[in-house]
Amino acid sequence: MNRLIEKLKKNEKPFGRLTMEEQEYLKAVGAENRQFYDCNGRWVGDFTTSIMKNYSLRIKPDYKEPEPEIIECKVKLDDDDDELYFRYRDEEWGLEEAVIFPEFIGYKYSNTGLSAFPRRYDTSETPTRIPTHVLFRNEAKK
Repeated sequence: MNRLIEKLKKNEKPFGRLTMEEQEYLKAVGAENRQFYDCNGRWVGDFTTSIMKNYSLRIKPDYKEPEPEIIECKVKLDDDDDELYFRYRDEEWGLEEAVIFPEFIGYKYSNTGLSAFPRRYDTSETPTRIPTHVLFRNEAKK
């Protein structure tokens, strides 16, 4: 998405000449994050939610993509010792270590949603399902 944002910050094409993806993104960022090229040859803040296809629109140069509410860390298998791990805060952590973080939400499974437990077992001691992601609240959003 960052390439799209950078492209739209430099855009000079009329709205109607942009790709559908670019048009949708410009609509989604809202008027407060857009500028349009006025008849005096200046970029000015957008003051309306309606978009005219013949106006050139761009994303404001200081726009930053919003942080996600939830951080999803992909669970991976370490081939050397068959341990499951995830990357969080630029470090690798064992699957069971996720619970030490106060922002921990739970383990995400491919078909069954969330759980507070890192593995699902049947009647044996062999895990039947392992999570695909570890979820955390994004504390930077506060």
